[in-house]
Amino acid sequence: MTGQYPDADVVPRSGSGGTIHIDTPHAKGLSGDTADGRLPRSVRTEDGWRTSPEPDAGSTPARGHVGYGTCVGSWEKLPCNIIPWVGDKDRPLIILSGQPSIGVAYNVILDAYRGKGMDAVVLLHDDLEITDPNAEKKFLAALDEDVALVGVAGGGPALRWWDHHPIGHQMTDSGLLDFGQRTGDVDMLEGSIVVFSPWAVENLSIDERYTDFRSGWDDVCLHARAAGKRVVVVDVDTHHHTTVGWKTPQIEAKFIESERMFAEKWAAA
Repeated sequence: MTGQYPDADVVPRSGSGGTIHIDTPHAKGLSGDTADGRLPRSVRTEDGWRTSPEPDAGSTPARGHVGYGTCVGSWEKLPCNIIPWVGDKDRPLIILSGQPSIGVAYNVILDAYRGKGMDAVVLLHDDLEITDPNAEKKFLAALDEDVALVGVAGGGPALRWWDHHPIGHQMTDSGLLDFGQRTGDVDMLEGSIVVFSPWAVENLSIDERYTDFRSGWDDVCLHARAAGKRVVVVDVDTHHHTTVGWKTPQIEAKFIESERMFAEKWAAA
């Protein structure tokens, strides 16, 4: 392969197995809070979808209160990849488009979730499909008190993390990227899906000077590490509906500029 993930074990894709289709409403933004400041929840009724109150304080929810956010570049990709995973009472979704950069969009999303009592916030690309039925359970289980960020692949402390002891796996349209080891601590995460812990939601933000689609993630991972928090990879199946490699010379040039900024910033840290 050229440009990205040269050390990965690439298995050609054969079939789309594992895709989950859940009957959900159309994408919804967030409009208003509940009385205690948490995000509104929605449930399906015979008359459609409506906002629902939080469960009683003594009840135990089936899973944590997980929020989702995405920056949409293609309204065709969104219902295929993300909508099947959001829309029920524990999965609010914030959708932004027309933003100056993905970093700006994600900061707006994180700002909206701050102070809402989320157990986790999942930020993901609009071409990222979660194909693991136990994804949320695995993400939440990984969020120990000292863990800030969780992803599905990652590696060493460089923007080209895949050149520095990478671990994890992910299906792409080019095939399965498999770095062997499926779980563990890393310095950087692959950025098509990143899970923020409650601490990370309240304390981290994306450096908006990075304008490519990956460098802001790597930078925020180092900020988490500098604060004494862990960044971890979990064994969750996903399908990133894109091919491996630089799509255009302009995209590669943006990344190279981000590498320069990254080196200057962290050399001075």
